[in-house]
Amino acid sequence: MKLSFITCTYNRSQFLSKNIESVLKQNFKNFEHYVIDDGSTDNTETIIKKYKHIKYIKLNKNYGQPGAMFYSKVLKKINGDYIMLLDSDDYLLPNVKKIIETTISKNTEVWSFSFNIVSKNRKRLNFNTKKMINSKCLYCDNHPRYNSGKGFLDFIDVKKKIFYKKFLEYYKSPKYWYSSATEVYFENNFNEVFVNKKIAYYSFDSNNVTKGHNLVKYAPITLHTRQYVFNKFNIFMEKKYYNYHLKSLIMNQLIFPGYKIKNLKLIYKEKKNFINYKNYYMFLFLLLLPSNFLFLLKKLFKKYRSDR
Repeated sequence: MKLSFITCTYNRSQFLSKNIESVLKQNFKNFEHYVIDDGSTDNTETIIKKYKHIKYIKLNKNYGQPGAMFYSKVLKKINGDYIMLLDSDDYLLPNVKKIIETTISKNTEVWSFSFNIVSKNRKRLNFNTKKMINSKCLYCDNHPRYNSGKGFLDFIDVKKKIFYKKFLEYYKSPKYWYSSATEVYFENNFNEVFVNKKIAYYSFDSNNVTKGHNLVKYAPITLHTRQYVFNKFNIFMEKKYYNYHLKSLIMNQLIFPGYKIKNLKLIYKEKKNFINYKNYYMFLFLLLLPSNFLFLLKKLFKKYRSDR
């Protein structure tokens, strides 16, 4: 079994060595590690040259992860049987090799493995050890990522190569980064396993979209994803998730100009699907506010929430 690690980085040379070393220290017998330099202007390349095993791809400008993955064509270059994306400011915890390899070897038919992580304000998982779920239940209310409606949780994923082979059938441009994965889930029938064992540290640092710093870069991709997924896959969404996605779609359209009428029609059409009717009236009120003002509010809110 060969593992492929992919790290996208942009001006994070101070974290990069720890990321690379965390993989090396596991002593995997068969692995490869790609690092995509997404237009860095710091000493990233100098750091990379210290590690002869790294497969280095340098891009001439900063695209963000979806763009870096697309323009580097890294998913067509990897040779591993299983693939893990490990951001440059994240790292594997010590001695997790056995957890990863044992979990995979006991579930050879599984396409996707999601392991618990260490991060600031990490919510407690609603399952104890391991949970297997079918791919077509991606938008079920009891899905581990949705955590019984308590909000989305990040996991560190290891995916079988066939997952990304299918993924590339839909990955037409960077804006399809998230929706392409959804296509794989619903156009195939496979199992994914969630493991409540922590194998990595996630930093969510100041350059992460979670804090709102990259909202300008990622907002158009998020908007496209919300629209695409809602229009094509809303029939698979259970009640709580449907409510969550609907609100997210409206909020993303609110911060972009030109969606006032479209949002008004959507809010009116979906009135009966709001679990909380206060949201219905709140959105009608927000339609009266300028889009650029709402964009700023969302950015500030995301930063405030992540800093708490």
